[in-house]
Amino acid sequence: MRNNIFKKLLIISIVFILIGFLLLGIGIAKKGNISDISYNHWPFHNYFIFEYGQHNIETDNKLSKTFELKENVDLEFDASDVDIVLGNENRIDAKNIGKKDLCVDYNGNKTNIQIKNHNHKNSYVRITLNHKQKINELNLDVDVGSVHMDSMILDILNLSCDAGDIDVKDVQCNNGKFDVDAGSILVSGALKNYVEIDCDAGSVEVNMQKPKDSFGYRIESNVGKVTLGNQSFNGVVVDNDVPVGTSYLFDIQCAAGSVEINFK
Repeated sequence: MRNNIFKKLLIISIVFILIGFLLLGIGIAKKGNISDISYNHWPFHNYFIFEYGQHNIETDNKLSKTFELKENVDLEFDASDVDIVLGNENRIDAKNIGKKDLCVDYNGNKTNIQIKNHNHKNSYVRITLNHKQKINELNLDVDVGSVHMDSMILDILNLSCDAGDIDVKDVQCNNGKFDVDAGSILVSGALKNYVEIDCDAGSVEVNMQKPKDSFGYRIESNVGKVTLGNQSFNGVVVDNDVPVGTSYLFDIQCAAGSVEINFK
């Protein structure tokens, strides 16, 4: 009797081992390298829900959510590719984002949207903002991933980037602060009054719609490089007064990265 039970258990174990090798072989065939295989690349990953830490990750999941847009907006993304666009409603459309990873709440006159996703390679988020509503201040904080934003009219724009990329096109704002660690920030548009740039080891590029002689600047550069039009600054402290009749000012600190300001 014991021998029969042992044989059955042995057969079952061998079957599971063979199935495991079969799935591994299929995964390698799809990716070409065993080191590239993650749970998203298994043949049957769409049919399972995986527990990962405190997050319930529903693979290949799509979700949509509408929200109330206040005059101030805080956006915080851990590891996702995000497009921020204008439209006819306030809506979030996401792919491969767990429901617990998307958080929307409100604090007075501020809308807070946070995405705590860690599956950057396969996740995507599209945030649509109603073009008829005015936004006073927008704060964008990106850890890892790429964020694109177009055609926004704001009073204040604050961008913070750790190791990701932020690309803002055709923006109009009065004041801004761009803070980057090891990632990159690219901004083009009309920045009208005061812009503070703090660059550690990453890069910041700003493309202006006004000529250089409209702006004053303060620059503090260590081993980083700062370029304003056709002028370059490295390892210096420069304080150039704001031109008479304007209030436009760049306040730039560059430790070990690069800051480039291009003028019209």
